Amino acid sequence: MYDGLSAFVETLEREGELVRIRQEVDPVLEMAEIADRTMKAGGPALLFERPKGSRFPLLINAFGSRRRISLALGVSDLEEHARAIADLVHTKAPGSARELAEMATKLPALTHAVPRRVTHAPCQEVVFEGDRVDLDMFPVMTTWPRDGGPFFTLPNVITRDPDTGARNIGMYRMQRIDRLTTAMHWQVHKTGARHFRRAKELGKRLEVAVAFGGDPALTYAATAPLPDGIDEWMFAGFLRGRSVEHVRCRTVDLEVPACADLVLEGYVDPSESLYDEGPFGDHTGYYTPVEGFPRFHVTCVTHRKNAVYPSTLVGPPPMEDAWLGKATERLFLPLLRMMFPEVVDMNLPVEGAFHNLVLVSIKKQYPFHAARIAHGMWGAGQMSFTKVICVVDHDVDVQNAGEVAWRLLANLDPKRDITMVDGPVDQLDHGASQALWGAKMAIDGTRKWPEEGYKREFPEVCVQSDAIKARVDALWPSLGIALDARTPSRRKAASARAEPELGRRAAAPAVHADGNREMFDRIAPTYDRLNRVMSLGIDRRWRARAVEAIREAVATTPAPRLLDLCAGTLDLAALLEETFPNAHVVACDASEKMIALGRAKVKGVECVVGDALALPFDDASFDAVICGFGVRNLADLRRGLSEVRRVLKPRGRFVTLELFRPRGATTRFVHGAGLRYALPMLGAALARDREAYEYLAESMEGFVTRDAYEHLLREEGFGSVNAVDLTLGISSIVWADAFPLPKVAQAAQ
Repeated sequence: MYDGLSAFVETLEREGELVRIRQEVDPVLEMAEIADRTMKAGGPALLFERPKGSRFPLLINAFGSRRRISLALGVSDLEEHARAIADLVHTKAPGSARELAEMATKLPALTHAVPRRVTHAPCQEVVFEGDRVDLDMFPVMTTWPRDGGPFFTLPNVITRDPDTGARNIGMYRMQRIDRLTTAMHWQVHKTGARHFRRAKELGKRLEVAVAFGGDPALTYAATAPLPDGIDEWMFAGFLRGRSVEHVRCRTVDLEVPACADLVLEGYVDPSESLYDEGPFGDHTGYYTPVEGFPRFHVTCVTHRKNAVYPSTLVGPPPMEDAWLGKATERLFLPLLRMMFPEVVDMNLPVEGAFHNLVLVSIKKQYPFHAARIAHGMWGAGQMSFTKVICVVDHDVDVQNAGEVAWRLLANLDPKRDITMVDGPVDQLDHGASQALWGAKMAIDGTRKWPEEGYKREFPEVCVQSDAIKARVDALWPSLGIALDARTPSRRKAASARAEPELGRRAAAPAVHADGNREMFDRIAPTYDRLNRVMSLGIDRRWRARAVEAIREAVATTPAPRLLDLCAGTLDLAALLEETFPNAHVVACDASEKMIALGRAKVKGVECVVGDALALPFDDASFDAVICGFGVRNLADLRRGLSEVRRVLKPRGRFVTLELFRPRGATTRFVHGAGLRYALPMLGAALARDREAYEYLAESMEGFVTRDAYEHLLREEGFGSVNAVDLTLGISSIVWADAFPLPKVAQAAQ
């Protein structure tokens, strides 16, 4: 929750996600070129402190990464909100006192959704009315050479239905015409356009307010594809965990967010001639042509004393708006699953500009199932504008475009699997022969069944056996082959962040493993006490959240088999036993002394002394595996992940709770100081063994970042990778599902 953009700027700067530009830069094209280069390179948010011709600092690219859009919405990762939405939509009527109590814990989130009126607000600290209104005071950007002029690009445009009074907040670009007027780009399908048409029928002006900045959750909510009638401020209140406070405008009968940085008040007169708006370099990467749109007359400007002007750049992807689209993809997936429970995952590729391409994976249950999904999605709100829908099987990672292309094209018979229909297209779409209407295509890339006309035996995907992979993994360090078999794009994505440390460990795996085992045997007697001192008990909450990541994966399994890997003194095993009383819990660790010291904490847990790089368990023998603060100690991380993949059942879940190498400057400092100085000192004081704890610190400090670890998981056969940072990013939970190996029998079922 942020009280204005300045508070968000402080967070971005603290997390190492923002660069201040202190020299004067022209908002006419110069800022756009700087921002474009930054966005294309995956760079930081930019705060232009001295825009030419304006005293307001300009913030851009604030949403331009998964990390920043998550920070904007007040979470460590978007999946936190996705899970919260999924929990709400799947809430059932309570059947017991316990279920009633669980339901009651969700009520505060709903109370936050109700907007609340206030009488005084920061957004009205400075007021300009009448002749004092001057839109030239703002650093409104001209972004592309052929643009018709400067455009406001991140406005929250507020109107009310002339009949019902229902409020709508949408994001529509606004071309600045003069110091008092802008164009209002209300596309024909948008709610704002409907309000305008109704006001024209009634022969009355339509009052309009435009808010900029404030809590960034408000800006995202204005872009979200909410059903007509669902209040955007209620959605923003749910996301930010606090009601949106609003204040009455000074010259129109509307409300605006109290925390906004800037506000424009005014009206649109439907009796006026339309303004020839454009051209404009749009999110499609092309200029949209000149077209008539209403004129917005500004009667009042208000702003905070420390106002920051927000802007964005759209054009050839990838741009900042890609991450607003990705937020919608993740947050609205639970709602899509309400309509289509068979949907596994969805990807709206950035290159598809939101409405050109959807990749979706499903658990196929009957013939021509893919066609039903495609037609159903075309009937679901803004999905109706999607030009191409590709449907693949559940074992395809739709977040990996290369894998989708391979599997879809291999399974494809164009005559049989491509369906063409006509329907509405986005007003900005230039591909159709005429505006607003065009063709759409569905591609069925699933395995084909006999009932669909496939008369042959459908082949299996070529996959090497896990046993051979494990043997070659063990041989690899001694072969002397300097080889990176990943594709260039995947090498770039990983950017070699994990390789140096992994290489050092793999070069001497026995030395590393023996050193770890000896170190843990030595520190075992004081391990629990030191943990409590170092973490102040926070690690208990971390473990509880990690265990919760398993719940969904085993919810329908009557007696799941759960493995606590690198179990240590069995804290996680005890929690698993308590949380899942019907589960068969197995705890495995290389240190016999650690397990022995923890046995008193558990009752029916099966304890096994074993090597994480050669687990003493059969293939596909566990429904879930959890590892708490252990993967960083593996001598060969890739091999360890391969072993986890081997013992997991298809779609089994792997949860990692770990102290990864930090990314932010503050957490890097705290992490480094704690490891280099505090941990050895506490080890010397509590365990009388400074040397062992120095070894532990070296092992932890040399570990990979969370991003690199997620990349390794995908490379080792895991999909649906999700993560959440805990306590200032000091610790993280990463969970992923083991993709099943395709079988002919599975396809025929």
